[in-house]
Amino acid sequence: MVFWCPVNGLHTSGSKYPRTELRENQNLPWNNNGEGDWTFIGYHRMDVTMKVLTQPPSGTIAIGQVHGSKIGKTSISGGCSIIIEFEWKNGKLVNYLRGVQKGKNNCQTISQTLPGTYTLGEQFSFSLIVNGNTVSVQTSKGGTSAPHSYSWFKTSGPSTYWMYFKVGDYVQDVGKSSTLGGRVSISSLKTFHSQTAPTKAHADISEGLNEATLLTNDGIFTIVGILAAIAAVLTIVMVVLVIIYIRREDTAMELL
Repeated sequence: MVFWCPVNGLHTSGSKYPRTELRENQNLPWNNNGEGDWTFIGYHRMDVTMKVLTQPPSGTIAIGQVHGSKIGKTSISGGCSIIIEFEWKNGKLVNYLRGVQKGKNNCQTISQTLPGTYTLGEQFSFSLIVNGNTVSVQTSKGGTSAPHSYSWFKTSGPSTYWMYFKVGDYVQDVGKSSTLGGRVSISSLKTFHSQTAPTKAHADISEGLNEATLLTNDGIFTIVGILAAIAAVLTIVMVVLVIIYIRREDTAMELL
């Protein structure tokens, strides 16, 4: 799936930057507000395989987020609604962890540039992880951000703040051009949710997880692909039945 966002694209009321993104909607049976969001309780992970094909003049695109929601209960206080903003910056991957520190009213940011350099068109993978009130990021070139605990942020408990994953092409640039912008290709996208952290290596996890495969390697929605395959099989069956019916009718006519 390819995302294109020009620098003169549409934006929300909360940001001046345009974006083309996917927003997770996951109503977990054990952790949900009825609007597709979840809290710090449990283990939550988004795995993405992608390429940045074109970057805007600033060279910066937010490609993944753990975003706070104001639905149901309060979000991260002080107007700091983004918990993780993971960015492409001229071939480097930078993790921004945001929150409001105790005794302060404005949004504080911790940033970390992960190891490795990537070229336009090069495939790479990353994972955004929320494990209890600890968040971290992993990348395919061995980059792992130091886990950060939200215990030092202003909070009234882990069940207070609702979150969801976002992924796509959120260019950090504004302009009048409709030809300059960011172009991102996502070939694989999965989210994992569990009441407890997995005990196995992530590649082997299967037990206790609510797993949603949103994109296959071909960039096609998995559910749509399955339905299309079923429809194709049913079409073939219908054609065969029609042929059999016609042949029977012809045979009956010959006998007459």
